[in-house]
Parts: sequence; C-alpha cells; structure tokens
Amino acid sequence: MKEYITKTEMEHCMQVKEIFRKLSEGGRDFCVVDAYPFGCEVLEWYGEGRGFDRIVHFTEASELFDYLLETWEKIYLFEMKERYGDTDMEDEEILKILPEGRRKEMAALREDYIMQYEKCSANWQ
Repeated sequence: MKEYITKTEMEHCMQVKEIFRKLSEGGRDFCVVDAYPFGCEVLEWYGEGRGFDRIVHFTEASELFDYLLETWEKIYLFEMKERYGDTDMEDEEILKILPEGRRKEMAALREDYIMQYEKCSANWQ
C-alpha cells in the first residue's frame, strides 16, 4: 500500500490533534481524524443526515497546527462577537472593541498553543 504520510508524521499530527483536544471536544462542528496511510483529515461543519460539509487534508503536522490555530482564533473571535457585538462584525472590528483583559487572554491562549507545539516538535528529530 502506498503511503502518502509516514507513520512518524502521522504520530506528529496526532500530537497536534491532542494540543487542540479541548477545542474539538467543546461542542464544535469539527474533528481531526487519522486517515493513515493517506494523511490526517479535519472534518468540519457536521450536519445530522448529511455528514460533514468540508474535509481538509494534511500530510504535515506543521500545516495541521497552523490550520487548527487559525480555527481556534476564528472560534474565539466569533464567541467574542456574540458576547460584545454581533456576529456580522469583521474580526478587526471586534478586536478594536474587546476589553484589554480579553485581548490579553487571547494572546496568552495563543502563546500557550504555540509553546505546546514547540515542546512537541522539539522532540521530532
């Protein structure tokens, strides 16, 4: 069978998945699945009776991390739009009106994700 992703890289992807476990288990409409030997898949926008509307394919853990970090940022900003404005606002608009504490919280959470990734990837020699 042809490998599109190595077992080692698949293990790295699963470590990235673990970094974002709380996000995907938080009732979101997406999940990350092992599709070895083809790669790693992010399944998005689930609807009962129709399944997932979008599948995004990855063969590199670094790309998966970047995608999930961006997804986390979008979800965080959407939640802030619901709380402080309206969901039709642009991301730049909500960032302008967010209280300083929320901006600091977002920056700290983002930095924590990056630090977790760097800690994992440092062992991927």
